Amino acid sequence: MAEKAPSQTSPSQQILKELKGLLARLKLTPQPIRDGHAHLVPFCESLEAAFRDGLKQPNSWWGFNKQDYWCWIEPLQDYYFNQRKNPLFSQLVNEINSAPNIRSLQGRGRSFIRAALRYKLITVPIEHLVKNIKLTQYWYHSHSIIGTKELRENLMEILFQTTELDFDLDHQKSSFLDETWVIPIYKTYRIAPIKTLDTLVIHIDKRELIVAIDDGCLVQQAGVEVWDIIDKLCGVPVNVIPKGRLQKFLAKNSVDYTEVTVVKKYLPDGTLFGPVIRRQLAYTHHIDKPSMLSWLPELVHDHKSSIIQTKGESTEYTLVYLGKSNCVTDKLGQTLIDDAVSQVLNDTRKPEVVVMSVGEQMVSVTGTTPLLKCGYQLLGICGQSTNHQSCLALLVLEGYVQEDGEHQKKRQFACHVCEAPTSEFAHCLCSHIAKGFDQSLTTSSSSS
Repeated sequence: MAEKAPSQTSPSQQILKELKGLLARLKLTPQPIRDGHAHLVPFCESLEAAFRDGLKQPNSWWGFNKQDYWCWIEPLQDYYFNQRKNPLFSQLVNEINSAPNIRSLQGRGRSFIRAALRYKLITVPIEHLVKNIKLTQYWYHSHSIIGTKELRENLMEILFQTTELDFDLDHQKSSFLDETWVIPIYKTYRIAPIKTLDTLVIHIDKRELIVAIDDGCLVQQAGVEVWDIIDKLCGVPVNVIPKGRLQKFLAKNSVDYTEVTVVKKYLPDGTLFGPVIRRQLAYTHHIDKPSMLSWLPELVHDHKSSIIQTKGESTEYTLVYLGKSNCVTDKLGQTLIDDAVSQVLNDTRKPEVVVMSVGEQMVSVTGTTPLLKCGYQLLGICGQSTNHQSCLALLVLEGYVQEDGEHQKKRQFACHVCEAPTSEFAHCLCSHIAKGFDQSLTTSSSSS
């Protein structure tokens, strides 16, 4: 049966469009491309979305044992038949599959993508998969990017162009890829052998969070801080050490010296690392489910962060302004937000650091020049992108237009897109704007 390509407006086409636009942005920047690059995380997110598009769940029942793209990449070398094996591909798969610090299928898949970008192997798994038609049909629906010939060819063209870029990514820094594409700062401290860390360590959401340190102890002198997350002890990932036995493990394995590897609270650019902050707030504010945390601005004031400040009745957030698009519509919803983010990501406009001020009456965005200032009554919708959770779009009403052949006028919106340091930060900001919007509605109805 001949394969049929999805329509022009399909989600599959949208993913490819985003990938192509982000690739164009990467080509314009100096190489090699390293962690912290403004477009690296969105590019990896879109690439992952392409691998997940139309992915079947052949061994999943009632939502259990959910499959991911790593599930077919990992055993792919067993289906080579007469094909010549790629030794580097096989080596990477085996290395990632046995990495003790990666805890999920998502983490292993993301580690592979980072390694494949570095070693220019990102085309290899799809090339081998599609040579086995039955295997391709087993894993992907016929309308998916990989399952549809036309879309697959478009994807492969993008991936081949990607191999022309140089990526300097350490795929071994992978312990938090289970949660986020953002790579934190890892610090390893080597000190004189000790039998105890002299710290209070709390196990929160599968991580070991330092919540207190004895003044003057050796680990504090070395540079370990409160709110660091312990990643390794004496070279061993803490997730393979039995829960509650870190001190006993340390006492047994500290011989010539003690080595402690931690993940820091701040990223290289000074912004907060979301997974650490989630657990910090889970401890300080007794929130049971840090992964489902809804942030409020007052919860982060005690961090003395330069990216959230209160001035009078307004709260100022430091963000990256990605750009603006325009749309004419009579329907508001998540699709509109996703489309706005996708269009801006395809733009080659240089990102700009801005300050978004959220007050009781209005929202403003200011960079080198004022970019936005509007009251809540003109704000159509605000929300996070589905595929890029750290990106948010604000749709501001600019007027009404009447299109050809239409009797009713439609609303015209300016779609402003910003990127927050983390998806949690973006959620916090959207919640704050929604709160201001609700208050403005209440004030308007009471005055009338």
